[in-house]
Amino acid sequence: MINIERLDAKNLGMLLQFYILTAIIGSLYLDQNPFDQPGVEDYKKLVNQELENNK
Repeated sequence: MINIERLDAKNLGMLLQFYILTAIIGSLYLDQNPFDQPGVEDYKKLVNQELENNK
């Protein structure tokens, strides 16, 4: 659960930035280029595989 003090533009922007950075770091961790479309597709496949394996 993520709690934010107030639902306003600043806090929502910080939350979105957190999720964007999480996606970038996750794709780099999996040796994928997060700024290249084939890399994005490969990252999504790898994440979906991991999610299926952890069910």
